[in-house]
Amino acid sequence: MYLEHVKGDTWCIITDFCRIPFYKLDKKNIVMMDTGLRDPMDGGILDLLKKSDLKVSHILTTHAHIDHVGNHAILKKEHGARVYMTLFDAAVTGSPLCLKSYMYGSSYKFILEHADSMLCKTDELILQGQKNIIIEGLSFEILNLPGHAPEHLGFVTPDGVAYIADLLMTEHVLRSVRIPHITCWEEDLKSKRYICNTQYPAYIMAHNGICDSIDSLVKENIEVIEEKIKVVEDFLCDYMTMDEIVARGIKEFGVKNDTGWKLNTAYVNIRTFLEHLLDSKRVINVAENGVTRYIKI
Repeated sequence: MYLEHVKGDTWCIITDFCRIPFYKLDKKNIVMMDTGLRDPMDGGILDLLKKSDLKVSHILTTHAHIDHVGNHAILKKEHGARVYMTLFDAAVTGSPLCLKSYMYGSSYKFILEHADSMLCKTDELILQGQKNIIIEGLSFEILNLPGHAPEHLGFVTPDGVAYIADLLMTEHVLRSVRIPHITCWEEDLKSKRYICNTQYPAYIMAHNGICDSIDSLVKENIEVIEEKIKVVEDFLCDYMTMDEIVARGIKEFGVKNDTGWKLNTAYVNIRTFLEHLLDSKRVINVAENGVTRYIKI
């Protein structure tokens, strides 16, 4: 784990899993954009910040996923950081019960034991249609990039560097991912096309990349996801149930499902592919003897 300079006062914390951008307000205080997975007991982001004599004064949240908000609560406690989230994400992370309603495949006890790092009280709401956030006289532009998550955001630092979080997968991730997570493919596609019409000096992706031109990467992301949706469409036989489709998808994509968490994740991700096929009228669903079944058109 180390620090990487990007441009001007924009930096990143580089971990094995992700890239966490931050902006230096001065020599000590920083604005962090997301906080990664919860730190281990020893080492991690908090130790690196301490060694680098940096204090997190503000946290801008792109979306409430466990690998993006894992250190919000501890940085709020230890550094006094002010947390910014959308209204939706603030509600989701506000209590275990709200979090359970978001992670509907998980039990309440599972949330308390395995997803408690997502719980955090929000200090400042980011409202729909809001264009920027002003911190100590500096403007951080807000990019509305829904699809991967319901209110997925990006942020542009005062140096003009765009952090687009999980909007795009890097080439390495594209090669290794089994089933990408997308809440709504239609909205995600709109966001990908939107970002193509922007011109920033650098684009930072959470997992784990940075580039100055993204057109080809956007095209590659779209192609890979469409190929995976086509896999589901091709193996779907008439009158399959959701459980049958998920089981077949796990086999086709080679997904490890040795834990309940992995199985729930696979279920949610394959379901979103099927929902896209429904929305695009390539598949219909019918109720038969209390069971929903799916038919290719």
